[in-house]
Amino acid sequence: MDQTFNLNLPNRKFVLVEYPGRVKNVQRAIQTLGGEKKIANTLNKDIKTLELKYRPEDPFSHPISGDVISTAAVVLKITKRKKKSQPDEEATYKAEAIGTVPRSCRFRAMADFQYLVPKDNKLREFRSSLEKGNVNDILNFNPNEMDKDDKMIQIPPPVFSMRETPFDYGYNQNAPVLRVRVRQRDGSYAIKLVNRFRRSANEICSILFEAETVPDSPKFDVSILKKDEKAVCDIVAKLFEERPVWTRLGVMNMVDLKHHRYLKSALNANAYAFRSGPFRDCWVRYGVDPRKDKKYYIYQIVNVRGFVDSQQGRSQRGARRSVYQRKKAPEEKSRSQEERLGHQFDGMNIPTKTAVLLVTDIVDPELQDILHNPKFLKPVCTKTSGFYYDCVLDRLRALLKQKMSQMKEKGKAKKLMKPTEGLAEPVAKEKEEKKYTEKTPEADDLEKTTENKELTKEDKFAETLRQIQGFNFGSMDMAALEEFDFDDLLGEDGAEVEDFDGEEHEEQEDKPLWELDDLDL
Repeated sequence: MDQTFNLNLPNRKFVLVEYPGRVKNVQRAIQTLGGEKKIANTLNKDIKTLELKYRPEDPFSHPISGDVISTAAVVLKITKRKKKSQPDEEATYKAEAIGTVPRSCRFRAMADFQYLVPKDNKLREFRSSLEKGNVNDILNFNPNEMDKDDKMIQIPPPVFSMRETPFDYGYNQNAPVLRVRVRQRDGSYAIKLVNRFRRSANEICSILFEAETVPDSPKFDVSILKKDEKAVCDIVAKLFEERPVWTRLGVMNMVDLKHHRYLKSALNANAYAFRSGPFRDCWVRYGVDPRKDKKYYIYQIVNVRGFVDSQQGRSQRGARRSVYQRKKAPEEKSRSQEERLGHQFDGMNIPTKTAVLLVTDIVDPELQDILHNPKFLKPVCTKTSGFYYDCVLDRLRALLKQKMSQMKEKGKAKKLMKPTEGLAEPVAKEKEEKKYTEKTPEADDLEKTTENKELTKEDKFAETLRQIQGFNFGSMDMAALEEFDFDDLLGEDGAEVEDFDGEEHEEQEDKPLWELDDLDL
């Protein structure tokens, strides 16, 4: 028969710290946690972490983060009573609840790598003087007296490892990698690994601003798209027929919510992206080069940082969603006209989901004079400011930030008075100093580099490896990789792959790399 007990718990509260180590000196352990006051403030207030430093006197010691969580624990006082002549089995015990533990701190994170800075290091002594408030030592510090090699070489970074929890890599064989038999030049055979990686519709085609040409078609076969993906692809294609350049948010606002799950493949099938320059992060229709014609100035970007709500549309840190939530398509709902035009700036509302605006999406009437004045446009497109003169783009950013700041503080922006006033002189000065020609300086430098320097086969192979190691598949020239002459690079030790038929070509389960010596082919 189950028994129940009623305990009268006192109002006394305790704090619990699960210390990651064997405590011999309690005061020393409290000191590593920052002292009693810091522990009490952390556990009594709504603070989520508590740092532990095994070397609290060392300012360069990397702490271990502990998580403060709510608990429902009871502190029991166990009293053991027995006479000296009595055995332990005859002792009597008494349990008494003396309080509760509403919050606890426990350490589950891994310790970061540590680096011991020598005690006689001058920068360490200077930092210690700053922490202790030693005015004389601070005033007497002279950085010029330090050796050049000793200034920063012994100062560790704030963090060595970005991971606080163990990561199970698995060390499994890469799925697209197959084992093949390769015939060597001496007639023998060797086992090699071949990557049968196939392009997918999620592969982004992107280029740098300095690229000589632009892509005219996607890097994958559009026929691999599924029926629903093709339907969304056609919708996005009509948008790019209306205008050749869009931002991702602009496309999302123009497409129904139920189609958003297929936008990635639809965008890749219709457009490429710039990774740098005035069209950075824009999607451009295949075959269109906005750098070559001044009429595309209306599609270059204007960055306005600091006025976008970083929490808008973003889950809180650490929040996790189930697989069902991740795969479930968003429910379709009617969106207002204001939501559909959220990628535009009309002078009355602040864009809440983007800090990147296209010139054509800035529809504020007060800014049209500075946006579309032919006197403010250069004959060429440069990497820093596009078709606008540098001073004009700076003025445009300043005006946008001024209006957004007023709208954020007061709900309404003041009317701009003569936004183009005073621009004529800096434009004339810039035109005289830089003397823009019909070609961008970046393009001129690129052509000179291409003409005067021909990459060696080692340089080409090194560049290919850099792209592969950076997982930059979207911008990697796979055609050049396929045509690369590895035998020429390897010399006499090169090899060629032999196709073999019969039972030897039968697919077998791939084995780990460390078992390749035992293959029976």
